[in-house]
Amino acid sequence: MDWFYKVAIAVAVVLALRIATARKRQTRQTILFRQRETLFTAAERSFLGVLDQALAGRYGVFCKVRIADAITPANGLDKST
Repeated sequence: MDWFYKVAIAVAVVLALRIATARKRQTRQTILFRQRETLFTAAERSFLGVLDQALAGRYGVFCKVRIADAITPANGLDKST
């Protein structure tokens, strides 16, 4: 029965270490990116307004946006991150 307690303690320690490691990864991942201030440049926004006027409400214009246009890497990160 003594071996049973040793195995149970070893499993508990391994699980605790895995949980602690997973929490560190979650914390690091939440600060890797920051939201960009604007989605469009002034020229792009102006063009979109003119295009909407030209279509006179008959059609809707939707823009295909890259993820790089919406977020950018946070400052101070190394290249591997």
